[in-house]
Amino acid sequence: MSHNQLRVKVLVVGNNPFSDDIAQTIKKYGRKVKLQDILRPPQNLPPFLEDIEFMDLSPLKSCDLTIIAVNHPDVAYFMGEEITNINGRAILASDHVIERQIKLDQQSENILTPKILCSLETQKDNVFGTFTREFGKPEYKLVVKSNKIEDVIVLRGAPCGSTWKIVENLKKKSVEDAPRIAGLSIQYYCHASRGLTVTGRRGKIYTGAKIHSEAIKKALMSNRTE
Repeated sequence: MSHNQLRVKVLVVGNNPFSDDIAQTIKKYGRKVKLQDILRPPQNLPPFLEDIEFMDLSPLKSCDLTIIAVNHPDVAYFMGEEITNINGRAILASDHVIERQIKLDQQSENILTPKILCSLETQKDNVFGTFTREFGKPEYKLVVKSNKIEDVIVLRGAPCGSTWKIVENLKKKSVEDAPRIAGLSIQYYCHASRGLTVTGRRGKIYTGAKIHSEAIKKALMSNRTE
């Protein structure tokens, strides 16, 4: 199937504000990418699971791509395993990407485990390719007049929707301030981990801030070369 014909039906798995934002973003901004369904695992699960037989996994077979955005690491892992078994496609968007999930990613080209959703680069695979041309690493087009940003057009945005949510914060701002404002504003909407982890690493929210700040810098550079 050619890129022009391909439509990607997405199943979002999760029961939290993050998964809700992903579903709403795809529903609002998707062109060839369409929201098929939302699968909500039960709340208050035990900390360790041996399987997910208690979940109805039939929606997996009617979608092209599953975005796993659950908080429970075992649910995330077993969902990835189930998708691998049916030769499906999945993006593990959970903030708790544990070692065995990464191993699952290495064993299957059908599973992506990005550090953060807004770091997703364009993929070659038909399903992943269609998705990442619309959602992933942010890309902007800016209209600049008298050294101020008059308009902001999102060419590609983070699946959580934060790329679009900061647009109004950037309008009427100077080109010098815009990258910094983008990086600060995105942290208000980002669902990624904050502060420091137990190992002393900075939360992924700062990665998201840097990615959006760099996206604005890149858009400004494009304006200068046009």
